[in-house]
Amino acid sequence: KQTILRSDVAKHIATKHGMSLEKATLIIRDALDFIIDNVANNKLVKLSLFGKFEKRLLKPKIGRNFATGEQVDVPAMVRPVFRPLRGFKDHVKNKHVED
Repeated sequence: KQTILRSDVAKHIATKHGMSLEKATLIIRDALDFIIDNVANNKLVKLSLFGKFEKRLLKPKIGRNFATGEQVDVPAMVRPVFRPLRGFKDHVKNKHVED
C-alpha cells in the first residue's frame, strides 16, 4: 500500500488548479483546522459524498491489564470519529472490484 501524505494532496491540488504549493498547503491546513475545531466544539461536520466527522463519548468500562490479569477501570473518554458516506463507500467498493 502506498501512503498519501498531506504534502502529496497539496501538490495534486496545486498542479490541478494552477496555484502555488504554498497556497494549496494553506488551504488544506485551514480546511483541516476548520473540521478539527468544529468537531472539538461538538458539531457534526458532513462533507457530501465523502463522510462525516463527529465527536463520540465512550462510556467508562472495566478493562483488563493483560500483563497481570487484574481488572482496571477505564474512564469515559471522547474520541473523534469519521464515518464514510455512501458515495465514498461505493467508489471504494467499485474500485476494489476493478483492481
